[in-house]
Amino acid sequence: MSNAKYQVRERKAGVKAKHLRRDKIVPGILYGGTYSESLMIEMDQNELIRLMRENSHSSLVPLVGLEKGINVIIKEIQTENFTGIPRHFDFQAMSKGEVMTIPIPIKIIGEEELKGKNIYIQVGLTELHLKGSVEKMPDYIEADVSKLGINDRIVLSDLKIPGGLEILEEKEAIICIAQPSGAGSAEEETEEEKTPAPAAEPEAKKE
Repeated sequence: MSNAKYQVRERKAGVKAKHLRRDKIVPGILYGGTYSESLMIEMDQNELIRLMRENSHSSLVPLVGLEKGINVIIKEIQTENFTGIPRHFDFQAMSKGEVMTIPIPIKIIGEEELKGKNIYIQVGLTELHLKGSVEKMPDYIEADVSKLGINDRIVLSDLKIPGGLEILEEKEAIICIAQPSGAGSAEEETEEEKTPAPAAEPEAKKE
């Protein structure tokens, strides 16, 4: 759960989204939890950018500025294609102890320890789905490759998962494999050797 709190406001009826964006305010929607109906809200653009920078989709995010403080998860943030500036957001309010299934990114660590060992890490699974209380959800799960030798692998069952959370994927799904770093280039060289060089064009006869 984030230690920071983020300011939101209930959106006034009848105000068009384009007018809000012109004033660097981002329109959004809040639903779930104790809200029986969706609530139209808004955030200052810089405040939302800070929230995006400091949290992931699995983070439990505290909001202030409404009738009471609430915790939410990020369901969707729409951004402009080239600038990445947020245009609209969807937050889901969470009740204490509520059980959810959330995709959690897998973070590879320890690759710097493999320098000089002629090993590169071939990545397989990049996220996993955890089911459990949202308060226990981590922002990411680490996979430490620092001790791997050639052809060693890390599978889901090797990861350290916080207690009370359930992995929904197969426990033997491959996170990554340590490969010899020259394997790919050797195959490419072999293919190049097999490919005949183009025949030289005959020189034109001089008159």
